[in-house]
Amino acid sequence: MKIAFILKHFYYYSAQLIEKLAVNNDISLFLDADNREVFQTGDMHARKSSISRLFPGNVQTCFFRSRSRAFEFFAFLRIGFRLRRLRPEIIHVHLSLIRINLYYWVIKKVFCRSCKLILTVHDVRAHPGEASSHVTLSKLSRRLVYDAADKIIVHGEILKKELLDIYPHLKNKIHVLPHGELSIFKRWGNETKTDLLDAEEMVVLCFGRMTPYKDLDTLIEAGKILFKSMDSFRIVIAGAGPQIEKKKHEITKHPCFLCLDGYIPNEMVAYLFSRADIVVLPYLEASQSGVAALAYAFRKPVVATRVGALPEAVLHGKTGFLVPLGDPSRMADAIIRLLTEEGLKQRMRKHIQAWVDRRLSWDRIAQQTMRLYQ
Repeated sequence: MKIAFILKHFYYYSAQLIEKLAVNNDISLFLDADNREVFQTGDMHARKSSISRLFPGNVQTCFFRSRSRAFEFFAFLRIGFRLRRLRPEIIHVHLSLIRINLYYWVIKKVFCRSCKLILTVHDVRAHPGEASSHVTLSKLSRRLVYDAADKIIVHGEILKKELLDIYPHLKNKIHVLPHGELSIFKRWGNETKTDLLDAEEMVVLCFGRMTPYKDLDTLIEAGKILFKSMDSFRIVIAGAGPQIEKKKHEITKHPCFLCLDGYIPNEMVAYLFSRADIVVLPYLEASQSGVAALAYAFRKPVVATRVGALPEAVLHGKTGFLVPLGDPSRMADAIIRLLTEEGLKQRMRKHIQAWVDRRLSWDRIAQQTMRLYQ
């Protein structure tokens, strides 16, 4: 089968799916060269080197530019004409809700009418602080692109329900597939030599985009409770965003916290997750969580707020603990239990391994995706 992926976001997620699909299918990739999540330099040789570590060598790769609306307009015209020549059976797009691009509708309706358009919608609703500045146009774009799609994939039953609440006419298009584990970061696992954390310290990791839906206030208060109850532990808060900038002074004045503010290179991501004892997901609101998928790849138990589709990703008492929204005492209790109860982390790691094998493996998800394509 000939499959084309158009990727502006979600490269690490997509790479593991594409690796499995490329075994028996002809894959073409259209990649945004201005994606700063992956490409930290404008040098094309460096970009190609980054891509060679992410995607299998038997896929065709084409870069496009999206640094401005003018660049993006001409880029998508070129993509449309190239897709018309390629004539793929499937066009698969991973969508960020911040800006759903109307060009996908144009590609389906003008350039590739006979192709199936598959959308993976990672966020059904905008997170706090991430709403589009062009609300009316954004709603229109979503409606047109969703209507043009042949199938829509979401990562949780609750997300399917939320999407149907907004667009009930999409009932027969929406399908639920799990968010696979993100073991791809293990490829950078031996590239960091650092004494950032003492070998004797137990490590609680909070990682990711520090945007307004991350509940750092509750985590900070939970850390203060831990500090009164335990010795030799460190809470590492790593990532970039307005929340960490806003709370940095409060975080750094407590000795139990380590603040890593800014872009975290892949080799440091691998180090932090390898070094962590547990991973904490303090959310005010959430859809699903790539951080949970990353924690599971390193077989780390998680403590997560009971919001969004997280209860579908975290098996309470088996792969981690779910705690109520905005409750630092319950969060601290869950962390203390994981760090101190003999044998608990080891038992949870076995449950995580079984959960990954049974539900989150990319072999399984690729098979489910192929069934949707057909």
